[in-house]
Amino acid sequence: PLLATAPDATLRRTPASDASALQAPLLNEPLAISGGPPLGVAIQTAAGIQNQWYLFRCRADAVLNHPNPALRKTGRGVVVADIDWGFRLSHQDLTGRVEFALNVKKNNDDVTHGPEVSHGTSVLGLLWGEDNDAGMLGFAPGASLWAIQADDGSGSLDNRLWAKAIDRVVGKDSGGRPKVILIEASTEEGGNVEMSKTIREAIVRAIAAGAVVCVAAGNAGINAHFLDENTCCIPPTDSILVGATAYRVNPDVIERGPSNFGPRIDVSAPGSLGADVTCCSCGDNTYTNTFGGTSGAAAKVAGTIALVLEADPTLTHAQVRTILRETGTAITTADQPLGVFLNTEAAVRRADANKQ
Repeated sequence: PLLATAPDATLRRTPASDASALQAPLLNEPLAISGGPPLGVAIQTAAGIQNQWYLFRCRADAVLNHPNPALRKTGRGVVVADIDWGFRLSHQDLTGRVEFALNVKKNNDDVTHGPEVSHGTSVLGLLWGEDNDAGMLGFAPGASLWAIQADDGSGSLDNRLWAKAIDRVVGKDSGGRPKVILIEASTEEGGNVEMSKTIREAIVRAIAAGAVVCVAAGNAGINAHFLDENTCCIPPTDSILVGATAYRVNPDVIERGPSNFGPRIDVSAPGSLGADVTCCSCGDNTYTNTFGGTSGAAAKVAGTIALVLEADPTLTHAQVRTILRETGTAITTADQPLGVFLNTEAAVRRADANKQ
C-alpha cells in the first residue's frame, strides 16, 4: 500500500468570504473546487494544497452536483465495505458516520490502531468524504460505509485475514442494499493480491454471492496478470481490477502512474502521489497530497460503483463491470494496457438509462 505520511494542511470550515475566492466550491467544500472547466487542473487552494482536480477529470462533479435533484447521486442506499489497514474515524470528514466497523483479527469494532491507519483514512476520504462544508468531498458521500480492518496490526499481509474479511462482509446482512467490496491490498512486493489463492477464492465467492468487488491492482509497475516476471498466470476472478494514472495538466494525456498494468486491468483512475488531496490520519482536520497509486484510484472507482448502483440497484457485478468498461475513455498505451479511464458521469447515466 501507499501511505499518507504527513499532512500538507490543516483545514476547518471555510468562511464565506474565502469560499468566494475559491471559485464556487463544489457543494461548498473548500477543497472540491474547479481549476477550470470542464476537467480541472491541480491548483493551490487557500489551504495551501491542491484542489480535488480528479473529481472533475473523472466527471464525478457532474453527478454529485447535478442541478436536477432527480439526476444527482451520492451513493445513497448502497453499502461500501472498505477492507483496509485501519482508519482514523475521528477525522472531520469521517466522524460519526460508519455504519459497521470490524477488526477481523480481534473480532471487535476497534479499527483505529496499527502502523498503517493512514492508508484506510486516505482511502475513505476519496471514497466517502462528507458533504459538510469543512474539507473535501468523496465520490460517494451518501453511501453506507463498513470499515473493515484486515491488517493484524503489524502492517504485514496475512492472506487468511483478508479472505476472512471478505467472507465476513459477504455474510453480513445489508438489509437488501447492494454491496460493494473494495479490497485495498497488494502483495508485499506490490503485485496483484489476487495471486494469493486464499484471497482469490474469497473474491470469487463474494461475486457469486452478489457483491460487486473492486480490487486495487498494485503498484510495482508489473503485469497484473502474472504471478511473477517469469510465471504465467493468475487465474481469473472477474473482479473489477483498477489501475492508476499520473497527473497531467492536459486531460488528453493519460499516462500510467506507479500502477501495475496489463490486459487484466478493467478501468483506471487518477492515482497521483503528489497531487491527489485526501484525508490525513495525522489529525482530525488535516489533509495530504502524499497518497495515491492504485489504492487511491480504486477508492474513486468504488465510489463510482456506489453511484451506479444507486441509479440501478439491480445491476450485477458483471453488468457494473461492463458499464465501466464501455463508458470509460480509451487509453492509448503501447505494451502496458490500463483498461479505460474512469468516466463517472457516463457510467451513472448508462445505469440510469438501463433502469428506464
